[in-house]
Amino acid sequence: MYKNHETVKKTVSAIMLMLIAVLVVLYARGDYDFTFIKRPEQEKTIPKSPDETVTEPQDTEIAVKLPPVPAETQTEKQISITAPEILPASSLSGYKITNTPYSADTHMLAEVTPKSELSPYYTVSKGKVRTVSVTTDARGSNNATENFGEGELPFLTPYFGYIIKSTPKGKLLCSSDLTVLCDISDYDTVGYCDLTGHALFKKDGKYYYFYDGQNRLPGTIVLDEMTADDASEYDGTTEPNALYLVNTDSEVTPTLSSGRGMTECTVDENYFNDISVNSTYYDRNSTGIYRLCEYRTEKRITNQWMIDDYNNALLQYQSGLTSVLPQYVEPEYEIINESFHWWYINEDGNLATNFSYSKAFEFSDNGLAFVIRDDKDEYLNKLCAVNKSGSVMFYAYGTSLFFTERGNAKVYDGHYLPDTLGSENTGMLRFQNGLCAVRRKLYDTTNGYVYISDNTAVVNSSGQLVNLPANYETVAYSDGKILITKAGKYRYMNGDGSYLTPLCFTDAKPFCEGLAVCQINGKYGMIDTEANTVLPFEYNYISSSSDGVTVAYKDGEGWRIFAKMSNKADAEKTVNPVLMLKKRLIAQQLKINQNQENNQEY
Repeated sequence: MYKNHETVKKTVSAIMLMLIAVLVVLYARGDYDFTFIKRPEQEKTIPKSPDETVTEPQDTEIAVKLPPVPAETQTEKQISITAPEILPASSLSGYKITNTPYSADTHMLAEVTPKSELSPYYTVSKGKVRTVSVTTDARGSNNATENFGEGELPFLTPYFGYIIKSTPKGKLLCSSDLTVLCDISDYDTVGYCDLTGHALFKKDGKYYYFYDGQNRLPGTIVLDEMTADDASEYDGTTEPNALYLVNTDSEVTPTLSSGRGMTECTVDENYFNDISVNSTYYDRNSTGIYRLCEYRTEKRITNQWMIDDYNNALLQYQSGLTSVLPQYVEPEYEIINESFHWWYINEDGNLATNFSYSKAFEFSDNGLAFVIRDDKDEYLNKLCAVNKSGSVMFYAYGTSLFFTERGNAKVYDGHYLPDTLGSENTGMLRFQNGLCAVRRKLYDTTNGYVYISDNTAVVNSSGQLVNLPANYETVAYSDGKILITKAGKYRYMNGDGSYLTPLCFTDAKPFCEGLAVCQINGKYGMIDTEANTVLPFEYNYISSSSDGVTVAYKDGEGWRIFAKMSNKADAEKTVNPVLMLKKRLIAQQLKINQNQENNQEY
C-alpha cells in the first residue's frame, strides 16, 4: 500500500511539472498570461518576407533614422504676421507659373491681375458641396463618409491650375488670370486627372476635359486620327510583355473638335484610388515604375450559331460554290464575370514585378509602394509595402503588443486604407523624404475584438513609427512636414523630429506644393517649409496651391489671385507607358481589321 502511494505521488508530481513547463512555453509565446506577472510591452518586430529568397537583384532599402521625440522646451522659429512685399506677376521677367514645391531661392509668390470682374463677396451662388463626417462604431473604429449637398460656393476655386468662377448665372472655367474659357455650369469637377494629365470634369455620367483648339498634351490618344498605317511605327520592335494586359476602351479621346471647349474622353476610374490633392505635381513619376490596371473578363459568345453559318458560307464562297459574299458577323458577348488586377510596368511597357495586386499605389521616390496582394495567403487582402522587385519590406499585421493598462491584453497592429480620398488624407500612403502617413489601427482580441486606436500615424521605410511628443495627434504628413495638433491648436514638425513652428495655429492645412495655409487670431496666412510667411495673416480664406495658383479673400477688400512662379525650368513631363501600350494595341487592331476586310473582299 505504501509503495502504491509513493507511485501516485511521483506520477502527480511529473504531471504537475509537465503542466508548468507547458504554461511557461505558452507565456513565452504570448498565448497565455499570469495575472500576478506584469508583461513588459514588446517592441514591434517586422516579419521577414517570404520573397527574400528571390534570386533577382534586390533594391537597397533607404535607411531612415527614427527621429527623437521633440522636447517642449525646444526653440523654434516664430511666425511673422506680415509678409514681404508681393510683386505683380507681370513684372517678373523670366518667371512662369509652376507646380513645383516652393523654395525661397527659386520661387516667388506674385499677384495676378485679373482679366475679368471679381466679386467683393465671398460667395454669390450655391451648388454641390463636399463634406466629410466621421462616426465611431461599437467596436471603436472611426468611419469617415463623404457627403454631397447644396451649399455656398466660394466665388473663386482653383482647379489644377484653372480657376472656377461661381456666379449667380452659373460656373465659368477660367485661366489663372481669370480669362473666361468656357461655361461649365452643367459639369462637376472630378478631383482627378486622366493618365494624360487632363483635369477632368463629369456630365451625365461621361468624362470631359477642356481643349483650347490648338495645344494637346503629350500622349493624348485621339481615336479618329489613328489609322492602320500607325502600326508600321512598331515594325521590327519587340512586343512589350504587358501589351495585352491593357484595354483600349479607356484613357482615349474619341475625337477633337476644331474649336475650343469641353471634349469628351474615356477614363478608367480604377486609377482614382490615390489621394486627390488638386495638384498634378504629385502625379509626377521619377521612379520609372508605373501602375497598370488589368481588366479581366470571362465572356460567353451568345451568337455562336450565326458565326458558324457565316464561316460555312464564307468557305463556300472561297471554294467557288457560291458567288454571294456573306456579310461578316460580329461576335456578341455576354460577360459572366469581371475583375480588376494591378501590375507594375517600366518605361518600356514590360512588367517590373511578377506579382499582381488587388490594389496598388504609386511608387515613391524611396523605391517603395503600398499594395494589397491577392496571391499570397499570408498577405491576402492586407496592406503592405513592397520594393521594386515586389518583395515585402514591411507589414504591420500580426505584430503583437502588450498593454499593461488593459490587463496585459494582447493587442494587434495593422495599417489600413483610408475611408475617403480627399485632401483630408493628404500624404497618405506615399513616401516623401523617407517618411509616410498611414492609417493605423490597434485592435484588442483578448477583450472582444475591439479597436483601441484608429488614427493617422507616420512611419519610416522600415515601418517604424515616428515618435510624437506627449498628448499630440498626427493630422497629416506632406512635403516632409508633419502637421500635429494638441488641445485644439496646431503646429508643424520636421521629419527629423524638430519643431518647425510653435503651437500657435487655431487652424492649419497640410503642405501642398511647398506651401501651407494656417490661421492665427482668426486670420489666415500662408507659410513655406522654412516657416517663412509668404502671405500675411490678414485673410478670411486662402486656398491651397493648385498647380501654382492660389486665391484669397478678405472682408471689405474682396478676392485676390496669386501665382507661385519660378525662374527654374520644370522637368519635362514623361508620357505614361500605359498610354503608349494602348496606342500600340489600337494601331495593331486597326491593321488586323483592315487585313480582315481585304481578305473578305478577296
